[in-house]
Amino acid sequence: MKYKAVVFLSVLVFAALLVTACSNTGQKKEEIPNPMVRYDTIDQIEKKVGYSPAILPAYSGFELKEMYIIGDEVVDLRYQKTGGAEATVRSQKNAEGDISGYQQLSYSPEIYNDLTYNIAENADDKAIIAYFTKGDMTYSMSAIGLDKDTFKSEFAAVIDAVNNQ
Repeated sequence: MKYKAVVFLSVLVFAALLVTACSNTGQKKEEIPNPMVRYDTIDQIEKKVGYSPAILPAYSGFELKEMYIIGDEVVDLRYQKTGGAEATVRSQKNAEGDISGYQQLSYSPEIYNDLTYNIAENADDKAIIAYFTKGDMTYSMSAIGLDKDTFKSEFAAVIDAVNNQ
């Protein structure tokens, strides 16, 4: 009699587990929305955010590869240069401080054409990062594959492009 009871309970538990497993397969998993939305043109980005983002000028040799808006606030433009260097230029209205996405860096202030900007290096990926604020806008640039002097020259072009807007 005990054997029949054990078998019966085992079958009952197995059936309950099977029903539970089958009922869960129809449920959809909740996904966290991706805060990065890809765009095809700068015009689309400007219409969405209401301002002209900072860009690397064409003469820099960098080619614009990808364009995003992150969290409806940060314009994120990704560039690549022949030879492998990569750069990201970000713009954000009403931001405070560094918008580069890098964390816990020690910045040093520098001056270019009477504008103070902050610059740092990230030891992990050998990136150089700089940012500045002008009016209610904050801009940043990060690059991998450039020496510091070349980075400063490219960042100066970003500053000049912002000043000429």
